[in-house]
Amino acid sequence: MNPSDQSISSSSPQALQKPTSASPMQSPTLSEIGKEGQAEVLAMLTFCYQAMHRYGTPPEAIKATTQVFCSILAPFPMQKIREAFREHVETKAELPSPACIRKLIIPPRYMENERDHHIAAKRKRGEELSSIQLDYLRHFGMV
Repeated sequence: MNPSDQSISSSSPQALQKPTSASPMQSPTLSEIGKEGQAEVLAMLTFCYQAMHRYGTPPEAIKATTQVFCSILAPFPMQKIREAFREHVETKAELPSPACIRKLIIPPRYMENERDHHIAAKRKRGEELSSIQLDYLRHFGMV
């Protein structure tokens, strides 16, 4: 386990910990999981609220925001959602938006410089890439 994984794992919800070996495509979608999935999204958002820059977002906004996240992310496999939240926490300092998480699951049509540098650094250090990062590289024919 990398030191960065240890710091995330020790205080984060189970969803933000190192992914298991189960294939993300076998993972049920958020809409299939229902209330359990919504509770998991709330836990991930609560962790982000506690750990990241909030810029005046009140705590009660997290529950309302969870509904928006769940409606936007409903068709995606839960494992992909977990990995996207984890990547956001590893690479950003501010709270995620539903669009930020969706963009990590479905790559844009162009490459993002900051994300490219993060992936390149992980590869250079010999760290394992998440399925989202591998999908991103495949999308641009880099794997």
